[in-house]
Amino acid sequence: MIAISLIHAGPGPQFLSRNLLNYIVGTGEISPSIEDISDPDIYKMLQKIKMALSLNILRNTIEENGTMLLIAGWLNHVKEVDEREKLVQDYLEWYFFTRNSQGIGR
Repeated sequence: MIAISLIHAGPGPQFLSRNLLNYIVGTGEISPSIEDISDPDIYKMLQKIKMALSLNILRNTIEENGTMLLIAGWLNHVKEVDEREKLVQDYLEWYFFTRNSQGIGR
């Protein structure tokens, strides 16, 4: 269908997200967000981390979701509640790019 569309001067494929396309091409800004997550468990985990108001809540959330974070390679010990943003961004980058790097070819 893509080839037929292109041969007839139609639109190109629109199924890749802008972040994925920028990653594959190696240009542009890559900024995935929690809203891009389709898995409800991962979405809830990242929202809970992002909304943590205290270090204890953040550490408890990390402990509760340790397996998912460990798979992503996140082994850091959190010292400040402000580290939650970096944790969320690191996880999003792993989720969208690193875990799919074999399929993307990078």
